[in-house]
Amino acid sequence: MPINVALFGAAGRMGRAILSETKDIDDIVIARAYEQPEFSHLGITIEDVLIEESPKEIGGDIQVVVDYSQAEAVLRHVEMAIEAKAACVIGVTGISEKDHAELRKYAKKIPIVWAPNMSPGMTMLFKLGSLLSKALPDYDRHITEIHHTQKKDMPSGSALLLQAAVSGEEKTPISALRLGDVAGEHRLILAGPGERIEVIHHAESRRVFALGTLRAVRWIVLQKPNLYGMGQVLGL
Repeated sequence: MPINVALFGAAGRMGRAILSETKDIDDIVIARAYEQPEFSHLGITIEDVLIEESPKEIGGDIQVVVDYSQAEAVLRHVEMAIEAKAACVIGVTGISEKDHAELRKYAKKIPIVWAPNMSPGMTMLFKLGSLLSKALPDYDRHITEIHHTQKKDMPSGSALLLQAAVSGEEKTPISALRLGDVAGEHRLILAGPGERIEVIHHAESRRVFALGTLRAVRWIVLQKPNLYGMGQVLGL
């Protein structure tokens, strides 16, 4: 039986990428696609899926809520998932520390994957960055990130996670740029005596994030309540 998904933020960049990837697969179905009432996309169809106004509750047939909406709406959507006894996969960035604390509480009731970057390759960059910083603690470090001009948070949630992975007693500085329609680029630089190491991740399109999200959907339906990241989805 396919996994029934409710998709929030369905008309946005990531929502559209997910709708595109699910149109030709059999194991995941976008059963509901939602947007906020202020959006002009309500009532239209994208990839043959109707975009509806965000409800107060979701149906009991939903197994996973996928959220690519807005930071201020995330907890409300998780509460709907709890009522429906559904799991959650959240790719929203810019979530406040206060809301993160609430998210951790909610994860005691349902399984939740939260990751500001669903790319498997970017998840490996977090791991590699942590290994490099531990092996080379005296090397200078710097992070650069580039995203499209419509991205609201700056620096990106992924850059902040990378910063947390590589920083010691002092935070690793981040340089953030917003240029054109860049899907995402993150670069970690370490420099020491006589050498420099650069690890770069390029997201060529949003398809990689959509595919990572679907991988998380398939994984989370088998898990117990807890707050997970993409590292756990990949088995790291």
